[in-house]
Amino acid sequence: MPPASGLLHGALRLVRNLLLDLRFGGFLGGSLKTSHAALGAYDVSNSDYLALSYLFADRVLPGDQLVDLGCGKGRVLNWWLSRGWRNRMVGIELDQRVAERARARLRRFPNVEIIAGDAVEHLPGDGTVFYMFNPFDARVMTRLRDKLERLKPLDRRLIVIYYNCVHIDVFERSPRWLVERIALPDLRLHPAALVTRIPLAADSPEHRS
Repeated sequence: MPPASGLLHGALRLVRNLLLDLRFGGFLGGSLKTSHAALGAYDVSNSDYLALSYLFADRVLPGDQLVDLGCGKGRVLNWWLSRGWRNRMVGIELDQRVAERARARLRRFPNVEIIAGDAVEHLPGDGTVFYMFNPFDARVMTRLRDKLERLKPLDRRLIVIYYNCVHIDVFERSPRWLVERIALPDLRLHPAALVTRIPLAADSPEHRS
């Protein structure tokens, strides 16, 4: 891409993100250094709204419970709300200060809940659509995968939209998941995958337990 074209693209992206951020209480750009690296957390960063429009296209149903794992400042929650969706939305953020700011900013939306703490420990049992923007390392990702596999009922719809899917091999190693790469039309965006839990047969011993 010619330098001028790249600069224009970057400026348009910034303006687009800024305008939607401002609709929900303030600009959310920029990354924050994590103070929880020892727990496997990566720095707090933000998903691009254009990427979200591709990632969630036709993938959310009216009855879905939406969960942003490592929600950071809450930009994904902004995007869900901007669609006019009335689904229950949960953001989980390990950094308490960041979570508190996101909670205060979105407090006027009764369908939004922000949880401060470990995403695996606070995983909502009724979640059906989970989103991640590479929030933590492979060790935590393995814990998350194992807990998602155990969420009941074991035959219900459960998908993970994994953007910047650095540790996608964690899911690829398990027979409980179907991993499909998401083809994004803009090559400047991060790689992404749609990960679907393979339902267990209703009469399987594991399901009956």
